[in-house]
Amino acid sequence: KPYVAFMEGVTRGGGFGISVHGSHRVATDRTLFAMPETGIGLFPDVGGGWFLPRLGPPLGMWLALTGERLKGGDVCSAGIATNFCESNVVEAVKASVCEGELGLLEAMDWDEAAGFEKHIDEIQRCFWKPTVEDTFLALEAEPGEWAKKQLEVLKTKSPRTLKVTHRQLTLGLQAQTF
Repeated sequence: KPYVAFMEGVTRGGGFGISVHGSHRVATDRTLFAMPETGIGLFPDVGGGWFLPRLGPPLGMWLALTGERLKGGDVCSAGIATNFCESNVVEAVKASVCEGELGLLEAMDWDEAAGFEKHIDEIQRCFWKPTVEDTFLALEAEPGEWAKKQLEVLKTKSPRTLKVTHRQLTLGLQAQTF
């Protein structure tokens, strides 16, 4: 049976954990995704350790360590959502899904260009390192304002929490089953 999760509005932490396991994960233009746990001394839970590294290890690690927010189509481009729906038609799409029709849902598409994609090379170079300290060093060596901003964000987080999250995602990628 399909498991359809509509990520309408704020989808953070536990909301992510409930929706991310759906066969159909629908983002809208009002979706705001984040895994903010490192900002409150925690680590990603409810499947985040499994799912985030599978987005592409550096992308998932960047999202988990920084708590960066993604909106709408960016959630789809990252692989967090499988489908996109404009919020003005979301009720009609939900109704069609409740009637057992996934066709309307499958027909919707999103703008393929994500805001984070212009920094994907920096994410790759800096966020899939063997240790958090190596991530800090890579960001310090990286030219440009984006890397400086990421470093500033990481410095506001608990060092222990960053290390636990880093290890969680590293081991999560190695896990064979869920």
